[in-house]
Amino acid sequence: MIPFADIEGYTGAFITGDKPQWVMSSDAHVVKSYGLKQAAFAFGKTTHLGGQGEYFIRIEDGSFICYLPPSLNTDFAMPCDRFPMERVYTNLAFDPASGHYVGASAITVPFQVYDEEGEIQLGPQGPNLIPPTTERSCLELFSQGSDPWRVIDGYDFDQGEQVLCMQSVTLESPSTPSGFRDFIAVGTGFDLAEDRATRGNLYVFEVCETVRAPGELGGWKLKRRYKDPARNPVSAVANINGYLLNSNGPKVSCLCPTEREADH
Repeated sequence: MIPFADIEGYTGAFITGDKPQWVMSSDAHVVKSYGLKQAAFAFGKTTHLGGQGEYFIRIEDGSFICYLPPSLNTDFAMPCDRFPMERVYTNLAFDPASGHYVGASAITVPFQVYDEEGEIQLGPQGPNLIPPTTERSCLELFSQGSDPWRVIDGYDFDQGEQVLCMQSVTLESPSTPSGFRDFIAVGTGFDLAEDRATRGNLYVFEVCETVRAPGELGGWKLKRRYKDPARNPVSAVANINGYLLNSNGPKVSCLCPTEREADH
């Protein structure tokens, strides 16, 4: 047990060993313990990089100089860090293969009325009338590393199409030695009020690393691999044995996107 003080304002002790833990307390909460996933064999406070939140630690992967972010909050059951975002997000999923997060944002857009042929109809207009609005979803890929939670790529859905569910799934893929690959499954529904019947779509996205072109920087992109129109909103998705399960109104569908086949 190694006590420490003034690491980004925190005071407590660090317990090394096979099951290392942080033990902290503050004026906002009682003594709490936070565990680490790897064994730690050495720990100590340092100011090697000139900061007040730095510490030295030696774990199974090697020796590192780490730091506690100034915005770290330990008042909750689990320590967290807050990042202000400009949009409202309704769903969030993590892609294990790339280590990136994908979020579904809700964007307020003008409501459009369609006729039976799918053409937009203009409603009554006037200075005293407030135009109706609705939400449209947009899928956004966030950056990681030293500049996290910055939008680096995205996918825009159709007018009135909203993300109802999103999940990281493992599906069959013949392109990998294991026969499985990680994807992001998304279920949507259309909010078209009372003028048209509601429906939905099932999507499968993949986070891919792009190849560097001469004079350009490489990066990560969000690619749509599969789209399956549904007669009803898709409100739940899950995976089982490499297959994709999704709700389709009163039905549950089992889908293998690589074969483009579904069994209801």
